Amino acid sequence: MARARAAAEKSKATRLDAAAWIAAAFDALADGGIDAVRVEPLAKALGITKGSFYWHFADRRALLDAMLRHFEDPALGGFFFTSDDHEALIHRSKSFSDDAIPAGNGVAARALIRAGYLLGEPRYLEAAERTLRAAWLAMNRFPHGHMSLLAALDEYLAPPEIIVIRTQPGDEGWQQELGKLYAPRRMVFSIPAALDGLDAAIADKSPGAHTRAYVCRGSTCSAPIETLSDLVRHAQARL
Repeated sequence: MARARAAAEKSKATRLDAAAWIAAAFDALADGGIDAVRVEPLAKALGITKGSFYWHFADRRALLDAMLRHFEDPALGGFFFTSDDHEALIHRSKSFSDDAIPAGNGVAARALIRAGYLLGEPRYLEAAERTLRAAWLAMNRFPHGHMSLLAALDEYLAPPEIIVIRTQPGDEGWQQELGKLYAPRRMVFSIPAALDGLDAAIADKSPGAHTRAYVCRGSTCSAPIETLSDLVRHAQARL
């Protein structure tokens, strides 16, 4: 009985808590943006199995929702350094300025903007706007100290181009070809045509009998582009 209880406690400990996963996600956002927030690298960084993530979150959207629920300042906008279920503190800090690493608020705002457009989730865009409004005075007075927030503001005012490729087996080279073009304001996602359980905004970009792509900016997307040559030509024209 004692051994069983000890094993259960050990299992519980190795799952970590949700806050550890959210903190790791913030670190990944700072290092590589929203594309870097993937379960397997996060699990490796934490020294834990992927099963721990799914104990707390159904998917990455649930992770972003937890960030909003526990870290956002719902009254004034922006994100606190500690969660709302953290031990009681005299003061919950909320910094907007960059230091040796980009400000957490700048990283969060930019990630929410990109996720908002990719997933068609207005709550993420609204949270990003609240963060930018909360930091507006500081950004105006000291722009050189708030470059991560200025980068987020730039993407908020001029949404990045998002290309979604619904890939059929054997056509994995489409994303690689687009990668040869220098386009820092472009994000490319290659999603297998047979993949199920997608967010509605991505599932809406339906696959065809052959690989096809959709080019989106903001909430507007093109008709499907059916050939790689047409996609490259379209992408070159938008540089």
